[in-house]
Amino acid sequence: MKNTNLRFLALALLAAACQSQAAVGAIRGTVQAVVDGQVADPSGAIVMLCDGPGRECKEVARLALQGSEGGDGISAAYVFTGQSKPLKVRAWRDENGNGVVDRGDLEGWYFDGLGDPARLSPGGYGGDITMYAVGSLEWNEYAGIGG
Repeated sequence: MKNTNLRFLALALLAAACQSQAAVGAIRGTVQAVVDGQVADPSGAIVMLCDGPGRECKEVARLALQGSEGGDGISAAYVFTGQSKPLKVRAWRDENGNGVVDRGDLEGWYFDGLGDPARLSPGGYGGDITMYAVGSLEWNEYAGIGG
């Protein structure tokens, strides 16, 4: 009887360990920039993992995009490893250097198609983000503000 209980406990612990390991993974995708209707190089943008409701960004992690994939100036990849829960992803490039997201900066979120930032689960791919100039007609339409 004791052997059966110990085996059951060992199996339960092993299953829990495997499940927690499976839940930890990478959140990944690409970032593009569009300025005045033209594709622009996204280099220099910061990509952030965010928690919190709506467009609030309680920052969990960040990385700076060093350059575009293949040097093509079209898109840059990002990867956040070791993540254990779904998080929102935001990209931003501070064009005027004041440290605040404001008019003229490039900004984008991974959206759900309904105009709200969506959460990406670890282990998947598809967090593709397009940044637009804040305050531009493109950004207003993208952000669901109107235009």
